[in-house]
Amino acid sequence: MSEEEYPNTYKKWSESDIANLKKYYLDLSTSKLSKILGRSPNAIRKKARRLEISDEREEENREWTEEEDQQLKEEYKKVKPKESGELTISDIAEKHDRTKGGIRNRAYEKSFNKTQQWDQEQIERVKEFYKNNDKLGDLDLSSLSKELGRSRSGICTKAEELDLTDKNRIGSTTGVNKKTYQCAHCDKEVKRYPSQVENNEKIYCSLSCAAADKVQNNNSVYSSAKGGKRKNLDDIYFRSAWEANYARYLNFVDIKWEYEPKEFEFEEIKRGTRFYTPDFYLPGGDRWIEIKGYFDDKSQTKIKRFKKYHKSAFDKLTMVIRSLTHKNAHLARDMDVPNLESYEKIRDNFGPMCDNWE
Repeated sequence: MSEEEYPNTYKKWSESDIANLKKYYLDLSTSKLSKILGRSPNAIRKKARRLEISDEREEENREWTEEEDQQLKEEYKKVKPKESGELTISDIAEKHDRTKGGIRNRAYEKSFNKTQQWDQEQIERVKEFYKNNDKLGDLDLSSLSKELGRSRSGICTKAEELDLTDKNRIGSTTGVNKKTYQCAHCDKEVKRYPSQVENNEKIYCSLSCAAADKVQNNNSVYSSAKGGKRKNLDDIYFRSAWEANYARYLNFVDIKWEYEPKEFEFEEIKRGTRFYTPDFYLPGGDRWIEIKGYFDDKSQTKIKRFKKYHKSAFDKLTMVIRSLTHKNAHLARDMDVPNLESYEKIRDNFGPMCDNWE
């Protein structure tokens, strides 16, 4: 979809656009309405559903005629991979004034979408291609895909069936080329293709370990969450926009607060996670506040140990998470965090009233 073709797709619907949609939706095809209103067919359908006029049309439920089925059968024979520039599912959907899902469902029901059998000429062409390119490392199958009208994954699968793939080639889909590395954070074994690992690059077994390692090495994971000093908050450095906004919320409701005033030590722990610093302390209510947008394994360990070694302080803990139905809320409840607050609720209720809200 191009802006030249549908220039109004992302623009706000005007009253005249809505009036025209209501007037013509039941009589004109979606493709014709698209040209009139300058909006994509998908945008037309979505707006119609919101205006509750799409149910009358029941576009996807209208019966397929024998003529349409025959056309679809012939068109499916001409469907090519997207990169070939030939006939695509989108083209067929627009022609029949149906969604791509509707087209695929009908093709499946009528078995039009069965994979075309490989003929001997195509097989010989694949053999020739692999013979001439088997020493080039990662193969570029784009040109062969266009030539045969098949997807690159389909060609790879056929090549493996014919035993044409070089099992020592980096990136082979057989998996025998993977090497074992160690996670830079937890030392867990990780298997990767050598082509996926750059020189001197750290390897992690999970996103949680990657984030925890960045925090541990002062390359804060909060950098993408707008960590930095806020001039409107006494030039205090906050690790994220959430923390800064929570401070603004506390100021608005006139609650005194201190930012990271105390570090709790887990004295019986000699290795690993030995300290925990809650984000806020509210002296007026003797409460600790933890802003938790990212709840990785290390963060969970801190909370569990905080509960075990500093139970009286833990009982005064409130955790601010995205929403009370978010997965982090379930994790917090499993760890018996005594109080939970929804950041989204605070944002929606107080954000518009707080100066400099981010």
